[in-house]
Amino acid sequence: AHAGAILTRLLKFVIVKHDVETEEPVRDPVTGFCIQCAKGEPGELLGYIDAKDKSKQFAGYTSKEASEKKVIRDVLVKGDQYFRSGDLLRHDSDGWIHFVDRIGDTFRWKGENVSTNEVSEIISVFPGILEANVYGVKVPGADGRACMAALVMNDGTNLDFKEFAMHLKQNLATYAQPMFLRLLPEMDSTGTFKQRKVDLVKEGFDPSHISDPLYVYDLLTKEYVSLDEEKYMAVANGLARL
Repeated sequence: AHAGAILTRLLKFVIVKHDVETEEPVRDPVTGFCIQCAKGEPGELLGYIDAKDKSKQFAGYTSKEASEKKVIRDVLVKGDQYFRSGDLLRHDSDGWIHFVDRIGDTFRWKGENVSTNEVSEIISVFPGILEANVYGVKVPGADGRACMAALVMNDGTNLDFKEFAMHLKQNLATYAQPMFLRLLPEMDSTGTFKQRKVDLVKEGFDPSHISDPLYVYDLLTKEYVSLDEEKYMAVANGLARL
């Protein structure tokens, strides 16, 4: 969507810096107010709540507690109120607003933020892939979460792992490239067709608990190789570098 200066003032929304770990907006340590993002920098979209303007009111949910979680106060000035969208967006220098990810889906790896949405978009255009679900998994002894992708292939299609690895290298930053792959017969979705991630995250990449084919990216060969128990233990014990 395109949002120029006039439209931005009319709608009164802001994009503020977001802490991926705490899932909360970042506040200035001196003023205590939220910090607005620079052009091109991803952050959470907040919508201004104005009790005098019906178009800028927030009616809330049935649960008062749930409603309070969606409202943030003292954003830019003392006493103001904004609605937390739960979406990470970035506003580019040409005035266009781009969706980055849902809060809770983005994770950190090697000191960088990884957008599951952006990684999924790159994966999904590779020939033969029907659907991709991207998420972060904990690796013993590692800081952050490594990128993992669950893939569903088109019927009768086999994944060309060598070409796939090259595709990711050409289109993604090194820290955003999936370290692990899991091939699924079908993707688990909600009633509203949203991909389920919680169970995939919990199951991680342990082949002793997963019957689906698993693969790990080998930094030496620059290719994906089958993840068996031996390779899993090497990763888990810090003997294999990711």
